[in-house]
Amino acid sequence: MTGTLEKMKSIRDWFAAMDQTAGVVRGTTHGIFGPTGVDEAFALCERLGLREGMRFCDLGSGDGRVALVAAMLCESVGIEGDPALHAVAELAKGDLLRCVPELARCTLRNEDYTEADLSCFDVLFAFADHAWPEGVERALLSRERSGLLVAHQDIFRPKLLRKGPTVWIGQSPFVTYPLGASPAGGACGG
Repeated sequence: MTGTLEKMKSIRDWFAAMDQTAGVVRGTTHGIFGPTGVDEAFALCERLGLREGMRFCDLGSGDGRVALVAAMLCESVGIEGDPALHAVAELAKGDLLRCVPELARCTLRNEDYTEADLSCFDVLFAFADHAWPEGVERALLSRERSGLLVAHQDIFRPKLLRKGPTVWIGQSPFVTYPLGASPAGGACGG
């Protein structure tokens, strides 16, 4: 476990230094960026049972911290539309990869998640700063593969998805929304 603790400290320290430099909450080309804490993200990933063989995707991944943390446990993708935040995520991955080799399992994509194929992920994560796009909700409803959407906070709620249990990590609520109807295989662009 010491290895994991040391790796998490490396990730935590990297983002703490970034937050001191760039600020924690800031405006972007796609809205407001406010991060989920590294320790909260890891505790959530453990509570969700992320493990080898699973696929995780952070929608609007910002500076990449949640997608990178998830890569400690499984394959992970972070999708961020803002080029500057995406560049920070790539920098973090590059700087941390030497001491946290699991980060090689994280793919960071600079694109709009509303246009991405989300059908192959087991767990989707978002810390929304706006209403959910109806097209994304409809796509998630029509999935053939079962999965879970996890929303940090309970401010911007999906309108079409059925709310599941709330997972509390410290004082932060992470609201779950079950997705799809049946387990199925399949590949998706990483």
